[in-house]
Amino acid sequence: MKSPSPTSQRKMNAEELYRAEFAKRLKQVTENLEISGLAAKIGVTPATLYRWLNAKFDPSLAKLAQLADAMKVSLAWLVTGKGPIDARQAQRHALLEEYGTTDFESAGGKAEKSPLAFYEPWLFMLLYGSSEEPTAFGATDMNVPLLMEVGDDSMEPTIAKGALLLVDRSFGLTPLARQRAQSEGRSAYDGIYAFRPNANAPTAHLIIRRVQYRLDATVVIRCDNPRYPEELYALKVQKPPMPVGRVVWRGSRI
Repeated sequence: MKSPSPTSQRKMNAEELYRAEFAKRLKQVTENLEISGLAAKIGVTPATLYRWLNAKFDPSLAKLAQLADAMKVSLAWLVTGKGPIDARQAQRHALLEEYGTTDFESAGGKAEKSPLAFYEPWLFMLLYGSSEEPTAFGATDMNVPLLMEVGDDSMEPTIAKGALLLVDRSFGLTPLARQRAQSEGRSAYDGIYAFRPNANAPTAHLIIRRVQYRLDATVVIRCDNPRYPEELYALKVQKPPMPVGRVVWRGSRI
């Protein structure tokens, strides 16, 4: 009699191991269930279900899905043993995977854990526009956005102290932003930007300023709060401060 080859032996061992692990998970979630009633729900005999419980056989994919649904457990967990057991928890887990955090800088200028997570498809659309209409980028290309906390009242009443701002460090311009600027008769690069007051001190707190490019080849950097003076730069003879990124979203307490 021919003995099994090493390959077939390994395959057989892997199948046996899977059945044993699957049976262990199945026993865990059927411990307080009535076997005959569960078998009837998924259209198999109690004997078949006992075979699964005793690692004698494994169900088809269709029966696995019915089994998970009948027991209200996660199909992924039932098959692999990974992730949440409860089906509702698994749905929430899958939803949360579509959310991500950005870099965050508090009002004190420190990098801390972000207080917000953003739905990534929404965030991508906000920063880069539709995938069908590619964004025109500046010198940098698709840098990670920054969430920052405003530390002063220089942009009030537009932006309150303590507000959260999302800063696009890619300086991207969507076609919609270009069209809006053109219809309003202004430069597409006008807007609200985040600046680092001291370029040699990367930990210095960011400040927010409004930037306006004029037809006379000057650029005005100012605050919306009239108590703060504006700065005027002649582009031909002066080099204005370089912003960290463009502010694209604001969130604040009502």
